[in-house]
Amino acid sequence: MFLTLSYPVETVRGCRGGVKLVEWFNPNARYLNEKQIMLLHKLETQLEQEEQIILNSILLQFSPR
Repeated sequence: MFLTLSYPVETVRGCRGGVKLVEWFNPNARYLNEKQIMLLHKLETQLEQEEQIILNSILLQFSPR
């Protein structure tokens, strides 16, 4: 139970079953801090639509969940 407070885990049934980290989770991933996110949102208003889409994908990927 305590693992789920810090890491997203799932259980696996069967002879090789157990508990494992979900596939999308990377414990070594680096995330943007609050100031970085705020700056990117501020810059977003100056971008063209295609660039805004790219910026939003960056924010989704590197913002803490």
